[in-house]
Amino acid sequence: MMSISAQTDYTDLEAVKTTLGYYMDGASNGDKAMFTKAFLPEGQMLFVTDKGTQIIPLKDFVARMKDGQKNDRKNRIVSIQIEGNAAQARLRVETPDLIFHDFMSLLKTEDGWKIVSKIFYREDK
Repeated sequence: MMSISAQTDYTDLEAVKTTLGYYMDGASNGDKAMFTKAFLPEGQMLFVTDKGTQIIPLKDFVARMKDGQKNDRKNRIVSIQIEGNAAQARLRVETPDLIFHDFMSLLKTEDGWKIVSKIFYREDK
């Protein structure tokens, strides 16, 4: 489902898809420079483990990526909703053993659309 308001134009939808592509393709191909382009460094990633809620700065998440290490992933944009300069996207990332349900919040900044927060649920296959 792709949803945009009357105030949002097609260009913004394509720009959000491009930012999500930086995230998905960068992670799949081990391309840290591309991966980094998707994020606002001040953003956060939040998730729940058996130790409770974890909050990781996106800059630390990006720093963990191993440049040049390809990953066996299938990425799909499930939905995008845009209202003005804010967007929400849902992604499905499938690895051989896991499925990640990613929920991304994006803002249109002076540098274009950036992921400002990520929450996710990890499911064993």
